[in-house]
Amino acid sequence: MVGPWVSNRFLVIDRAPLRSEQLTAGRFNGLIHASLGQGARMTSDWQALFDLAKAAQAQAYAPYSRYRVGAAVRTPDGQMFAGCNVENAAYPLGTCAEAGAIAAMVAGGGRAIAAAVVVADGVEVVTPCGACRQRLREFARGD
Repeated sequence: MVGPWVSNRFLVIDRAPLRSEQLTAGRFNGLIHASLGQGARMTSDWQALFDLAKAAQAQAYAPYSRYRVGAAVRTPDGQMFAGCNVENAAYPLGTCAEAGAIAAMVAGGGRAIAAAVVVADGVEVVTPCGACRQRLREFARGD
């Protein structure tokens, strides 16, 4: 089913190849980014992860930048966890969506990321900050 997210861009991180030919994928600093084409459909496992990230994005607290971000991670055993960005008037005290999703995963007993999705509104591909790239790398190493 095509939803309102068709015009959004999002980041996909997966240790396996993308399973849907409907995704247009490219590389960005070693990460896979993707966007849905008109009429494209996601596989159900990606759809569930994407929907979880979108639901988290709706809860983001971003009164200063108005840039709401949602993230969701999936563990190798199929558990999914989400996070959203939470801003603070003291800028460095805010948290990123990716950090929130990873913290939820760790609190839930997860220690490895098999896949992740990061979503934000706009026409540009959303990419994690340097600190979140390191966080994602820590748990998605695949060793």
